Amino acid sequence: MTAALSPADGPDLDQPALRLVPPRRTLTLLEAARMCPVTTKVLWVEYLTLGGAQRYEEFCGHLADPADGDPTEHGLVVQTLAEVLADEGVDVDIA
Repeated sequence: MTAALSPADGPDLDQPALRLVPPRRTLTLLEAARMCPVTTKVLWVEYLTLGGAQRYEEFCGHLADPADGDPTEHGLVVQTLAEVLADEGVDVDIA
């Protein structure tokens, strides 16, 4: 016969083994840009390196109001923000 385990001897088996992961948060472009640890100008340069074609003023306007933007350019802006945030360990969806 074995002795009963004390709490110090191992995990409490009455506790669930899995912890719920919080849902991913979806951010707007502007919210994501504000979370980035770099300036908007640096974001714009990163966007250009991915093939973006908007001037700086257009890029800033798109961050604030993406409704009328070109879908291809919008995708590049989203990719830019996602990559910068991923480099910081921030895992979010961007609309």
